[in-house]
Amino acid sequence: MVGGKAVAPVYLFAGKEDFLIAQEVYRLKAAVLQDGPTDMNYHRFSAKDTDIHDILSIAQTLPLLSEKRLVLVDDIDTLKSKGQRALLDYLGDPSPSTCLILIAGQGKLRKGSTLFKEAEKRGYLRIFNRLSIGRLTGWIRKEVKEEGKDIAGEAITRLISITGNNLRYMSSELQKVIIYVGKRDRIEVADIERVGADVREDTVFDLTSSIGMKDLDAALRTINRLSSEPPLMVLGAISRKFRILWKTKIMLRSGKDSRYISQALGLFPSQVRDYIAHSKRFTEDNLTEIFRNLRRADMELKSSNLSKRLILERFIFDLCQGR
Repeated sequence: MVGGKAVAPVYLFAGKEDFLIAQEVYRLKAAVLQDGPTDMNYHRFSAKDTDIHDILSIAQTLPLLSEKRLVLVDDIDTLKSKGQRALLDYLGDPSPSTCLILIAGQGKLRKGSTLFKEAEKRGYLRIFNRLSIGRLTGWIRKEVKEEGKDIAGEAITRLISITGNNLRYMSSELQKVIIYVGKRDRIEVADIERVGADVREDTVFDLTSSIGMKDLDAALRTINRLSSEPPLMVLGAISRKFRILWKTKIMLRSGKDSRYISQALGLFPSQVRDYIAHSKRFTEDNLTEIFRNLRRADMELKSSNLSKRLILERFIFDLCQGR
């Protein structure tokens, strides 16, 4: 049983939120393999590398010393027509002693495909899309409740403002906060402020703004405010900001309005207004060069013997000087 429901013989997981998919796989694995040896009854394949007929042969094999076998198949969207036909035949008569989980690449399975429609018709399809702000609030409350705690509404708002709708990042920050509060049963906004962000959102936004205006002095002053933070964390936070800026710019160019951008990127309306304003300071050529410099700085931080502080400052200098 998973979530009070019997385990289905087949699942097709699709959508762009891979963190939610990973969570559901974890729950199913725990439910299916709880009464037997995991190593003999759990198999993971990629449809890119393994013939689907070999995978289905294992799926049709009885489990060893257990009631169920779990077979997980990644990249199911790469199957050619012959492989899809074999899989469709299996969906019509799946093994009752196997749970077969099929995972499509991020958003790559076409809704009009035969596999998609057949899985949907048989009740095997599960779509995991990025969560809206409203659904993020429910997800956070559920995660916190499972840890035996409650969370203030203001704390939820602050957490979302820091992480956006990046669930993997949000989950990591939330776990740190839960450890920090210890035996206390309620998470307050002050806890998020103290622990919830590796790099402060507003400071990084100030930094990207200074870079956009080519204001080296302001950028270096801002980087000084982040001197206590690990340089790789700072670089990662800068990278996140510019990814959002680029996505905002692309959506604006395609005619999307601020409401659409807010829902697509998991941002509050006030944040969207700021990103729209900032995005006008960068051309796509600018952003391409910035990401080239980000990759170079990342490699240097991980491999160079130079001072990490010096590498970060040189990175900021190059961006402000347009190099």
